[in-house]
Amino acid sequence: MITRKFQVKMNEEYDTLGFAPSWIPESDPCSGLAVPHDILEHMPNEKYGAVEGEFMALGVMYWLRGESGWFHQRNVYRSNPLIETMSSDIPDIITRVVYGHQTFKILRNTKKLDDYIEEDFKAIIVNGIRSLHVEDRLTPQELSSVKIKDIKISMLSWMRKGYRQALKRYKGHCKYDMTHLFTEVMEKSDKILKQAYEYQTLVVKIDLNKMSSRLYIEGEEYDY
Repeated sequence: MITRKFQVKMNEEYDTLGFAPSWIPESDPCSGLAVPHDILEHMPNEKYGAVEGEFMALGVMYWLRGESGWFHQRNVYRSNPLIETMSSDIPDIITRVVYGHQTFKILRNTKKLDDYIEEDFKAIIVNGIRSLHVEDRLTPQELSSVKIKDIKISMLSWMRKGYRQALKRYKGHCKYDMTHLFTEVMEKSDKILKQAYEYQTLVVKIDLNKMSSRLYIEGEEYDY
């Protein structure tokens, strides 16, 4: 049984309520989508930093939602939903590293995965880097810096590591069942968020053996 708690907080940037994981200090409150992402696509008790954790989570995300077709089912108007969606957070992550707001560990020479996975991973990275150019977040000098090159190499390695972690953590589980569970937790979280108040605590319990979830506001008996 996995048990996690999220605080209902105000997202100052968007002026909306969201869920912030209680075990991640200074995390931004987000929508219900972030709840199963933080629980199922991030590894429990991650020993790596925030940036490495996000890069690894992309690898897990590819196994859980990418290979199951989840992105294509929910983003039918995008030309390449998997690549475009999975690369969307990369500019923010890279910008924080380049500006020194966060650090990361360089990781190289990890063993390659199947060819189709390698092609998708590289396309995700290229699309994320391209967005940095389009959005003018960094100067040409910053974009051509050694740090950017290290990030690109390491990102691929951390994504491979995340994918292999998913195979290990979810061994014996069908990725399509996992996708259904992910969606179930997301939808329950969004439903609760519509009725939640700031400073309340969301409790999430997930049973991987039974492929079931229970979500409720701490102190209340009603389950969603």
